[in-house]
Parts: sequence; structure tokens; C-alpha cells
Amino acid sequence: MLNGHHRGALRIVAATVALAVVFGVLMGMAEHCGTLHGIYCTTGFATTAGCDLQLQGWKAYALGEASMLLMVPLFAAVFSLFTAGLTSGQVEGTEKRIKSHVNGALKHHLKGAADEPPVRSA
Repeated sequence: MLNGHHRGALRIVAATVALAVVFGVLMGMAEHCGTLHGIYCTTGFATTAGCDLQLQGWKAYALGEASMLLMVPLFAAVFSLFTAGLTSGQVEGTEKRIKSHVNGALKHHLKGAADEPPVRSA
């Protein structure tokens, strides 16, 4: 089951993939290398691995910079939302176990006290 963090991560992944495709198509047109190679290069820029092309002209450099400046933070957001979702699931489970343990211990300890008459202060 997906929690809010994981749904957010999936939306950002979809936006990142769409942005990579758009930038890749534009890179392919700017560098005359084809759409798939352009997508490969923009994905390389986004993951900080780089590209095998020697960029020519300002359009290709602008697309490379845009890929780095926009897509690297999106990838970081995906990982942070995913790990936050995993952590919140663990915290919720632990909280339930602790509440159950404390309630059970209180019932056990207060069981004997329920039979005694209440102490009244003067």
C-alpha cells in the first residue's frame, strides 16, 4: 500500500521522466544526434554521470544546464520522499506496539488496585 510520501515520489518520478524526454528530444534536435541519444544525454546530466557528446552551441549547453539544475533536485526529492515514507511506516508500527505494551502493562498493574477501596484524603 502506498502512503502519501510514496505517491508524491511517484508523481515526481513521472514529472522527471517527462522532463527528461522533453529535454532529450530538444537535445537530439540541438546536437543532431537523435532522440534516444538526446534522452540518454539528458539522463546522464540529471544523474551527474555526464554525456558522451562534445556539446556544440549554446542550445545544447543550455539544455545540459537545465537538465542538471532541474532534474538533479527532482531525483533527490524522489529519494527523500521514498525514505521518509519508509521511516514513517516504521514509526507508526513501533508506536502501535509501544501503546499496546503500555496499555497491557497498565491493565496488569492496576488489576490488583481495582479491588482495594479508594483512599480518601481528609
